[in-house]
Amino acid sequence: MKNSKIIISIVIVLCLVIAGYLGISMYNSSKDNQNTQTDTNEVKSEGKSLEEADNKIEGDDTSVHTDTVQEVDETEDNSDTDIAATTKPQGTWNMILETEVTQTVRMAAFLDENIGVTGGFSSTGKLHYTTDGGKTWTKNEESGGCIYGVEIVDSNTVWVCGRMKGVSFTTPGGLRLSTDGGKTLGDTADYTTSPGKCPLSFLDDMRGWICQLNKVSETLDGGLSFNEISLPDDIGNIVGVAVYEDGSSMTGCVLSEDGVLMSTNDQGNTWSNRSELPLKERYDGYKIAKYESAATAIRFFDKDNALVVVSLTGDKIPVIVAFRTEDGGKTWTDELVCEGEGSIYLSPDGRYVTSLQFKTVTVHRYDED
Repeated sequence: MKNSKIIISIVIVLCLVIAGYLGISMYNSSKDNQNTQTDTNEVKSEGKSLEEADNKIEGDDTSVHTDTVQEVDETEDNSDTDIAATTKPQGTWNMILETEVTQTVRMAAFLDENIGVTGGFSSTGKLHYTTDGGKTWTKNEESGGCIYGVEIVDSNTVWVCGRMKGVSFTTPGGLRLSTDGGKTLGDTADYTTSPGKCPLSFLDDMRGWICQLNKVSETLDGGLSFNEISLPDDIGNIVGVAVYEDGSSMTGCVLSEDGVLMSTNDQGNTWSNRSELPLKERYDGYKIAKYESAATAIRFFDKDNALVVVSLTGDKIPVIVAFRTEDGGKTWTDELVCEGEGSIYLSPDGRYVTSLQFKTVTVHRYDED
C-alpha cells in the first residue's frame, strides 16, 4: 500500500512537469509567432517607407532634371539671342584641290575646280593656264615675265596686270585682256603699272576698276581709256577693290588695310555705306597680310550681299577668313576658310577661294549645309 502511494505521487509529479513543459513551449511558440508577425509588419512598413523614399527621390530627380532642361533651353535661347548678329554660317569651306606647281609663281586664281591661271616673276613667271584642275599647265609665251594681279570674269575673259614686256624690274607694266582663257593676250591697254600688287575687278571685257599705288582707275571701254576715281581723304592705304552692277549703273568699292569698306556709284564724287570689318573684335592681334600680290578679295553680289576674304597674320597661326554680310555691311559674320597664309583670289560667284603659299596652290569651295 505504501509503495502504491509512492508510485502515484511520482506519476503526479511527472504529469505536472510535463504539463509545465508543454505550457512553456506553447507560450514561446505564441511569442515567436507574434514576433514574426511584428517583424513582417516592420519589414513591410520599412519596404513601404523605402518605396515612398524611392518615389520621392525619383520625383526629386525628375524635378531636378526638368529644371535643368528648362535652364539649358533658356540658356540656349538666350545664347541664340546674344549671337544674332553673328549667326553661324550656313555652309563650310572645304579644300577640293591642292597642287604643287613647277613654274615660277607669285599669284594664282581659279574660277572653279578646273579653270585656273598663275603668274610669277622673272623670265619664268609668265602667265600659265590650266583647264584640268592643275594637272597640266600651259605657258603663254606672249605674256611678260612678271605678273602681279589677275581677274577671271568667266572661262574666256581673263584680265592680267603686270609687266607685259621684258623682265627688268624697272620695265613698266600694263593691263592686258585674254578672250580665250589665257591662251592669247590682246594689246596692252593704255594703263601703266608699277612693280607691286595690282588689285583689279571687272564685270566683263569692258568695265572694271584697277588700283596701284593707292590710285584707282576705271575703264568702261575695255581699257582704251581710264578715268581716275576720287578717293575719300580718310580711306588710308587701299588693299582691295570691287565693282558690281547696281541697276543701270556700276558701283565700286574700296577696302583699306584697316578693314574699312566704302562704296561709290558716281566715280568717287560721293562715298557711302562706310563699313568696318570686325577685325579688332574677333581677330585681335591680327592684321591684313602684306604680299606682292593680293592678300584680300572682295565680291559684291548686290547692294546688300557681299563677301570679303582676307589673309591675316599676327601673334597666332596665320588664317584666311571670309567675312559675309547680308545687310550692306551693317553686320558681318566670319567663316574660317583655312589656317595658313598666302596670297588669295575669290571667284566671281563667291564659291572658290584660291590661296598660294610658296609653290603650293590650294582651292577651297564653299558648300552649303
